[in-house]
Amino acid sequence: MPRTCRSGIIVILLALVSSSYLGAQACIGFPSLAASGGRIAGGLAFSDPGISFGGSITGGSKGFGSVEAGITSYDELDGTSLDLGLSVGVANEVGSDRRVSLCPVGGVQLSLGPNDAFGLGIDARTLGLQAGLAVGFPVVASEGPTLLPFGGLSFGYARVTLSAEGESVSEGESYGILSLGMGLAFPGRVSVRPSLGIPFGLDGGSTVVSLVLSLALRGN
Repeated sequence: MPRTCRSGIIVILLALVSSSYLGAQACIGFPSLAASGGRIAGGLAFSDPGISFGGSITGGSKGFGSVEAGITSYDELDGTSLDLGLSVGVANEVGSDRRVSLCPVGGVQLSLGPNDAFGLGIDARTLGLQAGLAVGFPVVASEGPTLLPFGGLSFGYARVTLSAEGESVSEGESYGILSLGMGLAFPGRVSVRPSLGIPFGLDGGSTVVSLVLSLALRGN
């Protein structure tokens, strides 16, 4: 396969690698799972190379895990990928009033596709690993939603494999992601979380804007 095409596809795929953010506790923009018994969520993520949308189910309490599935559409490659993910974390309540959540988080993501990139019969798959630390705290208002500001820093590694006509090549890259956002937990079971994922050390990396809607399995 032509090296210029190969390099272009790899840059585009890696540019969206930060679109999957890990976990679902107060330290990352959602209310605690302790009283809800878990939550389901769906969302969108936008960046220059394309758009991702998908859903997840999360369970646990102090220790928590999330299973995720979605689809990413790549404008420049005229194709889509199926994205599967698994993330875990541990919520630690710190501070004198135990209101601040500090969470180590980690996860793995596998993206299958896009296939026939550029119409050249090139099929792709991407394996991504991330680990990091997030911190957040609730701001309870007398009326309206509880605010859940958060920030996180994670580091990852992604490996892209391209296959065409019996030939296969792989290329990997390490990177970091600064995540910032604000969750809004409404009375009852619904939460909304807009956020930014800002990659660094990633060739062609693009800031990811995401919006997630979450529904607790039990009301507060």
